[in-house]
Amino acid sequence: MQTRNLNLFFFVSLIIAFTACGEKTNDKPIVKIFPENKEIDAFAGEKTVFNIQVFSDFKLTQLIVTQKFSGGQETVIFDTTPGVLNFNMQWAFFAPSEIEEDLYLYFKAINENGFQTTIGRKLIFKGKRLQEFTGLKLNSANSGNPAAFNFSTLQQVAASADSMLRDIQEYQSDTASTALAKKWVSPSNCQFVKFNSFDYSNASGTTARDAYNAGIKLTEIANIEINDIYIVKLLRLAPDDVYTVVKITNIIDAEGKANDFYEFAVKK
Repeated sequence: MQTRNLNLFFFVSLIIAFTACGEKTNDKPIVKIFPENKEIDAFAGEKTVFNIQVFSDFKLTQLIVTQKFSGGQETVIFDTTPGVLNFNMQWAFFAPSEIEEDLYLYFKAINENGFQTTIGRKLIFKGKRLQEFTGLKLNSANSGNPAAFNFSTLQQVAASADSMLRDIQEYQSDTASTALAKKWVSPSNCQFVKFNSFDYSNASGTTARDAYNAGIKLTEIANIEINDIYIVKLLRLAPDDVYTVVKITNIIDAEGKANDFYEFAVKK
């Protein structure tokens, strides 16, 4: 009888122990931030959208977002009182129009017991996204049409214009040739870096500068093909560092020479 009572006591104790384990709570909130990447590329003057999810066994009393530059003070940029156990929202960070320094964002959730969880994200700013201009043309040197191009005005100019206005023009050694030379020079002393792996769709002033600095500088370019990408530095505007990204979109080498031209897009 005593043995049976002991067994019963042991069985009941096990049930209580398992029940207690099943009812265990998390003191701290669980915070999930999307995008999940800890480092996120961002652009000046644009917004970065975050999805914030918080799960808590105790009522959430505060959700705070702070920002901090390297070596700077942490400042609050968003503060709300959820008042619920679980919380889900979209929140957008609007970057200043001029920013290149990396920025840290911290998402902090606090529950009614004072326990808190903080998740961080680092925004890596690539400068301001460049504006694209498409459908631009450079006529062949033998076409009889304006055969030079100015990146400041995005206009074709005559091959006889002042050299400082002619950022690019075709170099053609044979004035009788009816074929495109597929070679450009720069009377205004631009320098070129060919960079076909450049992230053209997300081009910014910073990424263009970095790509230029990393590449081989050329004073002329040859064997031009569709989809070639060139980072161009306009040395005539020194001491300002001004970069233009050029992508070749079409090459028209028609019969004869009057209608031969290069078509390209520019980001600047």
